[in-house]
Formats: sequence, C-alpha cells, structure tokens
Amino acid sequence: GDNGSIVAYTKDVFFYPSRCSRERYFLVVHLPTQAAIDSWKEYRLSYNPHYQVAHITRAFSKSAGGKETPADIERGMVVFKTLQPGDHIVLEWTLENHFRGDMARHVWGERSFDLPYPVFKSHLRFVTPLEDTIPYQIQGDSLLVTIDTMQGYRVTTFRRDPYKNPGSESFMLIDPPSSHRVSYSTLPGWGAVVEWYQNLTENKVEATAELRDLVDSLCSGVNDPFEKVERIHRYITGTIRYSFVPFRQSAWIPQSAGEVLATRIGDCKDMSSLGKSLLDLAGIPSSLVLVNTRDRNSIYPSYVGPNFNHCILSCTLDGERLFVDMTDANLSVKNLPRMDQGAIALIIEEGVDSLAHLPVDTDEARLISRTLRTTVNEEGALTRRVKTSKIGLFAAHMRDGYRFQAPKERVKRLRSALADDWPDVGIDTLLLEKLDTLSDTVTYEYRYGVANGVSLSGNTAIVPLNIPDRLTGEHIPNEERRHYDVDMTHTWFGIGTFITAGTLEVPQGWRLINRPEPVRLDAKNADYTLEVAQEGSVVTFRRTARFNYATPITTDEYPALRQFLSQVAKADNVQLIFSTE
Repeated sequence: GDNGSIVAYTKDVFFYPSRCSRERYFLVVHLPTQAAIDSWKEYRLSYNPHYQVAHITRAFSKSAGGKETPADIERGMVVFKTLQPGDHIVLEWTLENHFRGDMARHVWGERSFDLPYPVFKSHLRFVTPLEDTIPYQIQGDSLLVTIDTMQGYRVTTFRRDPYKNPGSESFMLIDPPSSHRVSYSTLPGWGAVVEWYQNLTENKVEATAELRDLVDSLCSGVNDPFEKVERIHRYITGTIRYSFVPFRQSAWIPQSAGEVLATRIGDCKDMSSLGKSLLDLAGIPSSLVLVNTRDRNSIYPSYVGPNFNHCILSCTLDGERLFVDMTDANLSVKNLPRMDQGAIALIIEEGVDSLAHLPVDTDEARLISRTLRTTVNEEGALTRRVKTSKIGLFAAHMRDGYRFQAPKERVKRLRSALADDWPDVGIDTLLLEKLDTLSDTVTYEYRYGVANGVSLSGNTAIVPLNIPDRLTGEHIPNEERRHYDVDMTHTWFGIGTFITAGTLEVPQGWRLINRPEPVRLDAKNADYTLEVAQEGSVVTFRRTARFNYATPITTDEYPALRQFLSQVAKADNVQLIFSTE
C-alpha cells in the first residue's frame, strides 16, 4: 500500500505460573513510498507507564541494499532515520506488567486483525502453563486458532491469512461489524472489576467536618434532590479546576475528597470522588462510573479489565438514573458531554456485573432556534438581525466559545464564524445572555451588515439566503458504495433539531422570479421542510430540520441516507433571484 505494508506483526503474551505477565511485540514494515515514510518515520509505543515498563530490544531501518541504521529512542518514542522508499523498519519491544492489588494476578487486553494496511503475517500468541490458559473471545471470521505445547508450556496461536482491508471511509464506526479481533482476560467478570475499584477508592470518599459544612452551605433550605445535585455540580465545575494529568497517584486511584477541595484541582476521578462525598452527605446516594470514551457507540463488548479513561457519577432520583459529569464547566447537570454519550461504562455498585452504554441525547435535547430579519437596499447592501436560542450541547458549545472572552474577542470570533458566507461582514451589535450560568439554554442576538451582500447585474439581483446550520457537501458521506456502516454521531448535526424562520425585505418593485417550491423530505430518523413565500416587498422563509442518527446506518440503508442528505444540501443552497425593473 502507498502508506506501507506490514510484513510481520506478532504479539506474544507470557502468563507465568506465578501469574505475573509480560508482552512481546515484533513489527516489520515495508515503506515503498514517501507517504509511507511520513506515516512510519516516528512510532510511539502504546502502554501505561503507571503499571507497565517498556523495553525496546531492536529498532532499526534496513535499506534495500541491506544497510541497517539504528533508530533514535527516547521514552517510548522511536524515530527512524535516513529512510528512503523501498526501506524496511524493524521494531521489537517488551512490556512488563506490574499490576498491584487485586489485579496483580490477572492479564487482559485485545488484538486487532483489522489494520488499515496490507498485512502479510500477523499473530497473537498466548504462552501459558500447560494446566492454565487465558480465556478469550473472537470477533469476526477468518481467524485461525491452533494450540501446541512447547517446553512445558501451552502455546495458543491466533492468526489471519494475508489480507488487505477496504480503505477507510468517512464517518466510520469505531468497531465496524466486519472487525476481526481477539479479546482476552483472566478476570472472572465485571463484578470483579467493580469490587476492585470499590476497594481501591473506599478511603477516598470522605465525610469530614469541612465537607459537611460545605454541603450545609450549598444545600441549606433545599429539599428537592435534583436541586441539590445541581448545586453540587455547579460548585464543583465552578470551583475545582480540571487537570487531565493524573500524576498525583496513578491513572486509577483518585485523591481524597479533602485533598481535591484543598488544592482546588483534580482530574475526572478526583472531581467525581469529591462529588460523591458531597452527594452522599446531602442524602443522595451516588456511585462512581468508569467510562471508556474511546468506545463510543461500540457494538462489541469490551474485554473484562480496567480499560477506562474517564470517570463520572451516577445517582437515582425519583426512580430515574442520572449520570453526572463533574468536569464540564459549560454544561447543564441534565446533559452529558458529547464524548460521554454512547460510551461504554461500568457503574461501581454492589451487584453490577455488566457494562452499560451511557445515554445519548434525543433530537429534542439538542435544539437551535433562530429568527432572522434581513433587509437589502437598491445598492446591494445587506443587513441582518439574528436572534438565537440554543439548548443542550449546543448551549454548552456556545458557552465554551464565548464565556470567558472579552467583548472585542467575542465580536472577532463571531465575525470569523460569519466570514465564510460574507467575507466583508461587519458586526454592529452582539448581546449574549445566560453565559455565566449552567442553564440548559443560551440566548443571544447580533446584527451585522454586508456592503456587497447582493449581486446586482442589469435588471436582476441575486440574494443568497445563507441560512445558518445548513448542510453542504462536506457534511455528507462521499462514497458511492460503502463497505462499512455509517456513524453520523461524528457530525455536529447528527442529533438535533434546527429551526430557522426569517424575513427578507427588498426594495419596492423587486419581484421574486425563482420562488423555490416547498420542500418536504422524510427519511428514517430524519425529516426536513423548507418554505419560501413573498407578499409585497417581504419574502418569508422557514426551515426545519430534524436528525436523530443515534444508531449506525447500515450499508443497505446508506444509499437512502446519502440521497436524503444530498437533497437537504441542495434545498439549503437558496439563491433568490429578483427582477429589479
């Protein structure tokens, strides 16, 4: 392939009689082009330094003439030098696993046999005592399994014949249904992970006098449980600064609630630990929730093990489970950040023995509603006043972009957002409301002018409506045919409702000569309408688009999806032509 071909890629997992473990990797890649060199000239080992030690045993490039050039190595980063098209790189490394506590006698992980390069030889091998083994699950077909004995050990080998997968496609799922992988773990089930994390964090959730006083001040006179959760969430997101560098203890163990309160800084598990302490003291039992945001909308179960990169909270109010993320300082307590939605999660509660997917918004929970008032004059100048209301994630995104900006920077940011449609736009006013609260809604109003917003030619005038939130070709999967299902949750519009109503006032005597016909489109999980009318010198228009692509679109459904989105993009590109005679 243009980006390189994998000649050999082997992963060995050694599981010793003492139940400690080690991993060995061996990789050989052929680099036929400059593009392949650019893809492979730097390689970073993937491991967790909190409980793994990496040793690179071989790292060099080999030219077509046989010359070997050692690579530069520093802290798990490998840089291959003097590469020319036709060279190979060779890399071998080991990982020593130094798990502690309940995890010290277990091993877990996975191996993908679906790499985005041509692969000639790929193996995964388990080397275990004869009387022992590592339980595994195989996903997909075409994987061959053999079991042999060697020097008193059992060797279980997984391999796939040489393969070249279809190229990557736009809007792909994290785990396409055709995924070939082996997941393995010696842990008996998710209940063991729950018990491990409960033991690990039991002394981090505290009930000190300082924490009690804080809860009393936050929840004084409040009886409604939801309002208590809201106040605690507002306090933590507004007072504790989020730090994503978990250097204080490890990638797993949170600081104590008292430490987080004292230092006013922490990562996700620190802030969740503090939140749990405060909620428990407020009389609202809560649980930590481990989350793997890398597996959003995954259709395959994860291997049993602590494969998580985020931590949030869960509590039950009036019989309904509520998930709360204490790290997003711009989002209402009722909403989860985009990265959380659809992610795999493990609720740390007694009796839990399975994973869950975190809830995904409905289209009603993400709403943008706009009112536009546009005026053009005979010289082609355009002015527009826009009133906007945003709900849910859209409100949080707006708050994140403008909340801490000075007035001049806010205007500059808005001008930049409008410049794609109107390069010479000038902002007259900008008023924003509810930026400093964590309400579910943000409202704002702005007014701008464009000196040459209308194209004048003879007796005609062309006015682009430039409807906000419209779709263009870049928002649509571009493949004629698909090998993989489509995940539209990657897009900004994939889940949401967008309503725009407006007027366009033109000079007296201008007559609309290309009034668009009403558009009404219905599709699976989406619909769209656009209506344009003229009465006197005023053109009215209304656009409503609703998308709810929370679940993958299969390859069989893809042609209908692409046709629908193409029709929406075509309808959104409204250019009104007037006779000015």
